[in-house]
Amino acid sequence: MKVEGKVALVTGGARGIGKGVCELLLEKGAKGISIVDYNKVNGEKTEAEFSKKYGTGKATFLHADVTTDQLEDAFKKTKDVYGRLDIVMNNAGIADETNLQRMISINLIAVITGTQLALKIHGQV
Repeated sequence: MKVEGKVALVTGGARGIGKGVCELLLEKGAKGISIVDYNKVNGEKTEAEFSKKYGTGKATFLHADVTTDQLEDAFKKTKDVYGRLDIVMNNAGIADETNLQRMISINLIAVITGTQLALKIHGQV
């Protein structure tokens, strides 16, 4: 897949697999990425790291709980900042057997919601 000039939104993008995907997209020439994450400290750190390495404005941290309307706000802000949205990776996830409801909300419902928002932005829903 050609990513040069594309704009991406990655949930759970502040660390782990999501951060790795963000970096790979930037290495391949993405116009910009939105790092959507609940962890403000990691998100701000990742944005600063990518901005230093790839240039100011290439990475934007958007603090959001993917189980709330903050996810939709992140999609809107991405489009506002970069003028478009081409790639969505619904990566946010937790492993918490003590709170099954929260785990399902993040690992399943937020993925479905993120997919619907991506389709909506492209006028397919």
